[in-house]
Amino acid sequence: MVGAQEWIKESYVPKERKSLTELIISYLSLEGELTLEGFISLKKLDCSHNQLTKLVVSKLSPLVELRCSNNKSLELELEDLPESLEKIYCQGCPQLEEQLAHYKKNDYYDYQAWRSNNIKIKTPSLSSKDSHSLLSAVTKSFQKSNLAEEIKSLREELNEVKEKIVGLQNNLLLQSQELAAIRQKFSSFSQSSDKKIVPPISSLFDFSSPPLSRNYSSPPPYRETTTSGLVQLVQFIKIRLDAHGIELLDDFLSTQELLATANDRNRKVLQRTYELARVELVTVISEKEVSALETAYQAENNQLIAQVEQRVSY
Repeated sequence: MVGAQEWIKESYVPKERKSLTELIISYLSLEGELTLEGFISLKKLDCSHNQLTKLVVSKLSPLVELRCSNNKSLELELEDLPESLEKIYCQGCPQLEEQLAHYKKNDYYDYQAWRSNNIKIKTPSLSSKDSHSLLSAVTKSFQKSNLAEEIKSLREELNEVKEKIVGLQNNLLLQSQELAAIRQKFSSFSQSSDKKIVPPISSLFDFSSPPLSRNYSSPPPYRETTTSGLVQLVQFIKIRLDAHGIELLDDFLSTQELLATANDRNRKVLQRTYELARVELVTVISEKEVSALETAYQAENNQLIAQVEQRVSY
């Protein structure tokens, strides 16, 4: 009889063990306990017809088939066998045959069936401290999830706002282009028309006359405005404006003139243009001054119409 563990140690060096997929050590009169280690590729083990008393193969993770028949005193911890094991041949091993009696198939025993019925998944018990830590971790994870959803929602809202801004910018650009086209069209119309009653507003400006004193705190009373009074009112406003403000003022006056000379067909379009120009002008001068310009222009317009009617009556 030969000691099983000593024989394995002498027969298989560690380097050789790694590559073996099948190990047959039957009929060698091996006795005692045997622990197999280092056989990391082993799938089949045959140690039958020996005198083994204990066999440990828990570290043989790839093992699929175990043959240990006719080891009469063999003890085998079924719970510690590799999870990969499928078949056990243990005829002539009374203790194992009794344990696996209900799982026999043909000439072998079904270890997977035994395992599914006898090994329960162990659920680790948690201390109160561990439970608190786990609950805290779950809560934080949930909060992060909610925060991520909220951030996603805010980003979607931001994208919608950006799209609306782009749409408004495009609409504003189109309106500006329409306004420029209308101004160009009616400027050409005004220059070519011979039926105008009111002369161009620019002809009323006397830019050769010296500007008014900058000490005025309000425009001249528009109820007494004459042609020179309208010019003075425009000059009074212009001396306080920069280039951009003067451009807005000129646009307003030009649009006002176009509106005064427009026919019924074009009046609706020009009215909108006039309102836009008025809104822009209010951003650089006061509402009171804009109203004064409107009143002064109306007064001049009425005066010129009266003069024309008086000449026609003669």
